[in-house]
Amino acid sequence: MLPMLQLVLFAGLLLLPFNATPFLLVWCYQKLLLLSEPAFLIIEALEIVLVAMYISQSFVNEIDEQPVMVKVHCISVLSVKRNPRNCLASGNLMILV
Repeated sequence: MLPMLQLVLFAGLLLLPFNATPFLLVWCYQKLLLLSEPAFLIIEALEIVLVAMYISQSFVNEIDEQPVMVKVHCISVLSVKRNPRNCLASGNLMILV
């Protein structure tokens, strides 16, 4: 959501007529973007981690109720991540099955 705020601010600045935009406003906007970029990156990284943790926790909660579906999903993720021939030869699938 925060990168969208950055785009909305930029679009609002672009909609202003060029000669009506004071240099000080453009300079302040540039400094605001430069100073807020690390915060935007940290928040975006935290959102990705939180989504991954939420999905993992939902799979852990589903292990007791639907163990076959969780195992099928884990096997499919492993087969996509690795070469299927190597995946079958490794011991990772033996743990899940």
